[in-house]
Amino acid sequence: MKRTSTAFSLAVFLLSLAPAAWGQYTVWHSPLTFTSDNANLSIRPSFSPATALLVSTAAAGDLQWIHLGLVVPSNVQIDSVIVYYQLTNSASFISQTRLTRMNGPDAAFIQLDDPTDLTSTDPSRYATSAAGLVATGTITLALRLNFADTGHSIEIGAIGLVVQPLTTTVEEQPRAQIPETLKLQQNYPNPFNPQTIIEYEMPAAGKAEVRIYNNLGQAVRTLVDEEKTSGLYRVVWDGKDDQGSRLASGVYFYQLKVNDFVGAKRMILAK
Repeated sequence: MKRTSTAFSLAVFLLSLAPAAWGQYTVWHSPLTFTSDNANLSIRPSFSPATALLVSTAAAGDLQWIHLGLVVPSNVQIDSVIVYYQLTNSASFISQTRLTRMNGPDAAFIQLDDPTDLTSTDPSRYATSAAGLVATGTITLALRLNFADTGHSIEIGAIGLVVQPLTTTVEEQPRAQIPETLKLQQNYPNPFNPQTIIEYEMPAAGKAEVRIYNNLGQAVRTLVDEEKTSGLYRVVWDGKDDQGSRLASGVYFYQLKVNDFVGAKRMILAK
C-alpha cells in the first residue's frame, strides 16, 4: 500500500481545526476505537501511520460492518461527515456510510445513509452531506465493508464531523423523532449536483423501499430495501445507477413504498 503521510497525519488534523467564517468547525475522532460484531474481521492499528486503522477479513463478502461511537457537542448541527481512507485493492471497498442515533437500549434510528462506494487505492478524503442534521443522544458511525479477497485490507484514517452552532431557539428545533404520519419529503438541494438528500418519515415499523426512476419510468437505482423501525430517515443519492455509473443530467423521480403506501416526487440532476 502506498503511503502519503498527510492523508491521516496530525498535520491534517491541526489544519482542519481552523473554523470557517460562519462558525463551522470540525470535530475529529480517532478510528482506533472502531469495533465490530463480525468475528471474521481483524481490526488493528496500521504500522504507518500508527494513528490509522487497518481492517482485514478471514471471509470474503459484503455486509461486514464496523462501528464507531461519536461524541457530538451540544447545540450543534452536523453539516457533513468526513472519512479518510485507503484501499489495497479497489475490489475491496467501503460500500456504505451510515449514522444512527440510539434513542434507548433497543431503539436505533438511521439518521444518514450514504450508499456511495469508496474505491480509491490512494489516500483519499470523502465527505458526505448530513444537511444540518441535529443529532441528540448517542451517535454511531457505521461503515459497511465489501471484501473481494481475504488478502485485501482497508485502511481507515481520521473521522470528522463538520458542525456549526444551532441558530434556532429551543422551540424552533426539530420535534421528537417519532413522526405522526407516513410522509415523503421533497429532496434537497433540488436541482442538485453531485448529490441530494431524500428524507422520509415512518410512524410505524415496516418494509421500506426507496428507488430512483428515469423519465421513462425505468428503475435506475435502489437506495433502500429493508425493514425499518419508526422514525425519521434520510438517504443520500449520488446521481449514480446501481452499476456505479454516473447518470446524465435530466429529470428523475424517487419513490417511497412502505407496505400499502406509495409516494413519489420529481427532482432534477443538473450538470
